[in-house]
Amino acid sequence: MIRPKTLTPQQSRLYRILKDCAEAGLRCPIAKDLAVNLRTSPTYVDKLFAAVEKKGWIKVEGNTKGRIVTILKTGKRTANIVAAPHWRDPASGTVGIAPGKPLTPGRYLLDTEGRLQPMRFSGFVKAVAIVTVKAKPQPKSEPAKADTARLPETPPEPVARPPRAEPRQRVPKYAKAEAQARRERRIERKAEDDEAFNEFSERLNRVQQRRAEGEVIVVTRQQRAKTAGAQLAAAFRARPRPTPPPPPKTPTERAYSTEECKFCGIPGSKGCAHFLPYDGGRAL
Repeated sequence: MIRPKTLTPQQSRLYRILKDCAEAGLRCPIAKDLAVNLRTSPTYVDKLFAAVEKKGWIKVEGNTKGRIVTILKTGKRTANIVAAPHWRDPASGTVGIAPGKPLTPGRYLLDTEGRLQPMRFSGFVKAVAIVTVKAKPQPKSEPAKADTARLPETPPEPVARPPRAEPRQRVPKYAKAEAQARRERRIERKAEDDEAFNEFSERLNRVQQRRAEGEVIVVTRQQRAKTAGAQLAAAFRARPRPTPPPPPKTPTERAYSTEECKFCGIPGSKGCAHFLPYDGGRAL
């Protein structure tokens, strides 16, 4: 027989609980109850079951809601969840599907042992009847009765209000602009500027006077005619070019060049195959 592997402290506590339940003939506790006892989460409890079973200490049958565990060392097994009483939680000392949880309003199953089970266990619990738990009625608070005795009516005292303040005269937005427009604006000019202006005026008067007497001839330049782009391009294409040599039979370095050809104007990378010895065009 293969010796089972060593358990961790949490796995050992789970194994002792399952062993006690199997020897007492009780059914296997659910994950929520074991999580309270082991102080962990129900998801981690499922992992502990799988680890202990993998190490060869127990054999688990059924799902999380109704496990049947067999202790491989003693051969004993926990009872069926339908036929055996539920495991008593040693931490809280209560018996039920969820120990320590208050009974909330809702629908429950009454099993053959006289306990209320949740409706989600209807698939594997033999129910005698369905019990509906209602919430306790809350006491209604009656409104306090008002005193209907009439009190002597007294006229209200007049409230002294402070006198209203006079409205403040607001200045319109354009008043500031009008006030600035009324001001006399004086621009102080430098004497040098006045002298230059007077000199320019004298020269202008002299030129106009000579033009009137016929001494000055005004020549106007003629506007240049606009050159059509299509005509200029056609003239550029029609310009004389030197006769190109015949293309070589083997490719040259010129075939990979991006410079324009002297004869056709097309780069070698775009189809020019002319052999240009001055451009380093050696046969490959």
